[in-house]
Amino acid sequence: MSEDAHDVLGVTPEAGCLVVGAAVLVPAAVLMAVDVARGLGGHRLLVRWGAPGRGPEGDMLPHRPRVSLAWLPMSFTRCAAGLFGCAAVPATARADRRRTAWRPGRRGPGSSPG
Repeated sequence: MSEDAHDVLGVTPEAGCLVVGAAVLVPAAVLMAVDVARGLGGHRLLVRWGAPGRGPEGDMLPHRPRVSLAWLPMSFTRCAAGLFGCAAVPATARADRRRTAWRPGRRGPGSSPG
């Protein structure tokens, strides 16, 4: 055997790294397990909520042909209004030329000298 196998100063850094690694990995594993369990509970609730109701006639009302066709123009109108608000309105905006004094003591164009 070599003398390095019984060297206390050689084992101490390894033990320290082992302790630090366990101090980081054990809480991370516990928190991940808690998060997965919480996610599974939420998934079960969503599956129960999304299951069809006891009365199929109540579930069929939104799926009627005329009712579902009425949603299409309303959805298209809202989508077009949102697109207009996000693209056309900012594209037509103009900068205010009178507000150009960014630093104190400096005046913008068109201001009186005194």
